[in-house]
Amino acid sequence: MEKDSPKIVKFLKTTAAKRQVDLHTDVAEYLQRYRTGKTGLLFQTANGTPHLYGNLEDRWLTPRLKKMKLEEDGMGFHALKRFRKTRLRAARCFEDLNNFWMAHKPNDV
Repeated sequence: MEKDSPKIVKFLKTTAAKRQVDLHTDVAEYLQRYRTGKTGLLFQTANGTPHLYGNLEDRWLTPRLKKMKLEEDGMGFHALKRFRKTRLRAARCFEDLNNFWMAHKPNDV
């Protein structure tokens, strides 16, 4: 998708743009049920276009963070990724596995 417009492009910017995401089985089952009978984008606007990243953050995430009294400058979707990295380190997760889950390239062989 283009960064600042709801236009789907037919290519990935880098090979890292294609990812496999680990989901809890309950979430995976919910999404399977949700997409039953649907075509096109899984999550779309009323016009059938993709949601823009900034709009999701401004209109969906930030109001929920404010309601929970958790909103701070710099808080956004990337903060969730940083939180996961911190939790994986605290759990003493193997660095190779940690990098795989975070979609980072391995540092060594």
